Amino acid sequence: MLSDRFQEDMPLNMFVFPASSTAALPDVFVAHTVVPSDPETVDPAAIEANRERWIDEWTDVVLRDPGGAPWAAILGWTAAAAALLALGIVMTRRRR
Repeated sequence: MLSDRFQEDMPLNMFVFPASSTAALPDVFVAHTVVPSDPETVDPAAIEANRERWIDEWTDVVLRDPGGAPWAAILGWTAAAAALLALGIVMTRRRR
């Protein structure tokens, strides 16, 4: 997953920046990407202190099925996309 080949597929498939600083970004991704000037970050100590609780809460949200509606599947993809986007922002900030 950390190979440049894999990382170079992420921008157009998951709409996130690659974790690898050596992975090339597709031209269309670069042309339509807005990089925040001051992205939010999370202190590594806070991640360590809260990781298990956050994972448990995220899992509860993703697996919740409100009244049998198909929202559980939609919410799962939305939460996963948000988590990957957040990871991409943090990794981008670290590369600078």
